Amino acid sequence: MNPIIAICDFTAYPALKGEKLFLEQKLESIQQEKRDLYSPSAIQYDSESGHSQNPKGTDKILISLITEEQKAVERLSVVNGRLEETEKLVFSLTSPEQDYVKEKYFNRSTWEEMEKKFFRSRGAIDYHIRKAIEGI
Repeated sequence: MNPIIAICDFTAYPALKGEKLFLEQKLESIQQEKRDLYSPSAIQYDSESGHSQNPKGTDKILISLITEEQKAVERLSVVNGRLEETEKLVFSLTSPEQDYVKEKYFNRSTWEEMEKKFFRSRGAIDYHIRKAIEGI
């Protein structure tokens, strides 16, 4: 893999995790709205015909929700795929390199935070990160 692509994937990882969470919450909200459309309080009883029916316009709302849900599911699939690929890439590194890359790109730690955590100099940590990325 091209090292530049690897850096881009590593850098995008936190944003992708955020997007995944957003999409999961959006899907949950859409599913709740769909359930609400068919809840007993939303269904009206027609005393003349003896049938229950949903208010007019419900079908349009439902179609809109289903369309929105399909788009969110498709995007979530793409995001999950990118996250999995990036995680596999990181797990292909040696143990110390994994730790440095995760801390720098996934956790977005500063050099100072990393120096304190790993008891290593910035130069040493940076060397290992560059070595890991070049080896990808």
